[in-house]
Amino acid sequence: LDQLHELRDAIQPDMEEYCNAHDALVGVDGSVVHICRSTPCPCGHGGFARKPRKEVPYRDEHKLKFLEADMHFVFQRYLRPASEGGSFALLKNPGGRRIEYYVSHMWTEPFSSFVDTLDVTFKGHEHLWISAFALPADQVFHGDPSSGQRRNAVGRESPAASALRDSNFARALRES
Repeated sequence: LDQLHELRDAIQPDMEEYCNAHDALVGVDGSVVHICRSTPCPCGHGGFARKPRKEVPYRDEHKLKFLEADMHFVFQRYLRPASEGGSFALLKNPGGRRIEYYVSHMWTEPFSSFVDTLDVTFKGHEHLWISAFALPADQVFHGDPSSGQRRNAVGRESPAASALRDSNFARALRES
């Protein structure tokens, strides 16, 4: 948890600045386009789809929402670039760590809420395994799990998704 707090504290100012400079336009397919509130936009965009506010059609203005820093945002903006496609956890802990708990998360969960929840739930426990942080960035699963898609960020079958699907944990869930 200490490393998660360090990350949050390090990225908090940039997250706030970026989110305050953008709105979100969510498509029917769930895709999100970051809408820059000012031109020129003061922020670097990395791999995010974006467009200036003046290019949003009038008919779509009611669809604009406040851009919230969710797990997708943190992964794309901070974890993937820092780890250069590898594991952020191994970048911070080259020898690895003994795991106390496996933590699941929602990609659309606000990052701050995620950290706050872990603070309450795992107070006194330090070694958590969180897929977005532990898996190599180019193997992290993206997509809708109910669709049967198990593609990673570079479009290949994700070894992590396949391993999880075939794990004793998943087998126990299917058989319960």
